[in-house]
Amino acid sequence: MRVSHDPYVVAASFAIALLASYVTLDLARQVRSPGHPGRLAWWAASSVVMGTGIWSMHFLGMQAFVLPIPVGFDGALTLLSWLAAVAVSGLALHLASGRRAPRRDLALGAVVMGLGISGMHYIGMGAMEMTPAIVWDWALVALSVLIAILASATALWLYAAFRQARHARRFAVQLGAALVMALAICGMHYTGMAAASFSVGSVCRSAGELNGPALTALVLMASVLLLISMLFASVLDARLQSTALRLTQSLQDSNLRLQAANDELQKRALSDALTGLPNRLHFEDRLRLARQRLDHAQGRLAVLFVDLDGFKPINDSFGHAAGDHILRSAAERLQQAVRAPATVARVGGDEFLILLEGIAGEAEAVGVAQRVLAALAQPFGVAEKTVQIAGSIGLVTYPGTGDAGKLVANADAAMYAAKRAGGARCVVFEPHMESDAAWQLALQNELRGAAARGELMLHYQPKIDGKQGRSSGVEALLRWNHPVHGTLGPTMFIGLAERFGLIGELGNWVIHEACRQMAEWAAQGLHMRVAVNLSVH
Repeated sequence: MRVSHDPYVVAASFAIALLASYVTLDLARQVRSPGHPGRLAWWAASSVVMGTGIWSMHFLGMQAFVLPIPVGFDGALTLLSWLAAVAVSGLALHLASGRRAPRRDLALGAVVMGLGISGMHYIGMGAMEMTPAIVWDWALVALSVLIAILASATALWLYAAFRQARHARRFAVQLGAALVMALAICGMHYTGMAAASFSVGSVCRSAGELNGPALTALVLMASVLLLISMLFASVLDARLQSTALRLTQSLQDSNLRLQAANDELQKRALSDALTGLPNRLHFEDRLRLARQRLDHAQGRLAVLFVDLDGFKPINDSFGHAAGDHILRSAAERLQQAVRAPATVARVGGDEFLILLEGIAGEAEAVGVAQRVLAALAQPFGVAEKTVQIAGSIGLVTYPGTGDAGKLVANADAAMYAAKRAGGARCVVFEPHMESDAAWQLALQNELRGAAARGELMLHYQPKIDGKQGRSSGVEALLRWNHPVHGTLGPTMFIGLAERFGLIGELGNWVIHEACRQMAEWAAQGLHMRVAVNLSVH
């Protein structure tokens, strides 16, 4: 029986195959995205779209097939051929999108896809229900199956390349893969059609079922609408995912910047700005943790209070820049003189604290103190000159003679004992020094409210011009009229104020009181210059 094909319907079938392949590859990106929230839904949608596209091409190809007898298609077998196309599409996408070895996955996916397309085609051919039955050229049948498998393998390989391609090349690779897939589907279909022979006088038993130009137009329009709708949904979803990814990345970057800022703020809050060493707050936290560790293990710790002897004259003679250089150099020498896990902290103008952990006893701590004294005794280079300073060290060990809650105060008391003994030495804390430490602690507590209670006063010492024999101004000298100890000079409490953060309040009071006194004198007709002493803090 003579057969022919409608060229317009053939062209339409190829266009459908090409569009279906392109849309399928676009949807496959959603299937392969591991973090995609709707990955399973996109896999199901991709399977339906790919299967429907393949089946639509096949059905239109069958409609393009012209016999000199009325032809129709059995509805049940036609539906079965569509289900076969959807099923094999889903399986092929699953295999090609898996995480196993790429070559094995692509080969298995190509075989499954090729056999599924072939099965869909021959089930669809069976829906014609011809009598007598179709006579097959088995060589062409085998060739059609081979074409389907090889073309599917090529398409899936291009699909993998499409997944790895850069964005600029993705469209071209995707279009090339879709073209190969469309040629595979059409090549297999028309090779399979060529393998079929129809005897003269054959009758189609399903001629009264699915047939006619209206059905062809309906399938074509429905397929195009489905494919374009899914393509639009895929593009929209990809843009939404890209936007969400950018927002997530931006949020992560913001969190990283915020964390970095928090780390920097915490570092500044716990470190000395000049030397980079831990400050008093950081030191006390480490001391607390060290004491807790000792409560559960054997061993001892020591606290060394280090004060630089002769530092103030260097500041006065060479300026604060030179003083800062000395402090930074001293900090480096202290760190080199002790070993880990020791902690060196700067807690005042020229005062440092050292925490020694895991020491065997007091003798070991004294040995460290002697190394510190030797390091500080080395000359310092300042303004192209060589200067020398020394250090006074107070030492307390725990467990030992020092109270656990007063280790820093006791080390401070021992350091003052070293200074009274002439400096440049280390003095180990002894119990009788605790009364001195307690007196200083009480004194600094009382100093906090001295200005509010009106206990501070300024004495004005005249500055005499020797050549002219008259006063050129006065110098304001701070005194503390203590209710118990009487009038105290600045040497008794200025050092305490600097160490415990009270010096700013005292300095502000001195400036305010000096200005008030100048205004009062001016109102009485006396214009007097007043000099005030300021702490480096």
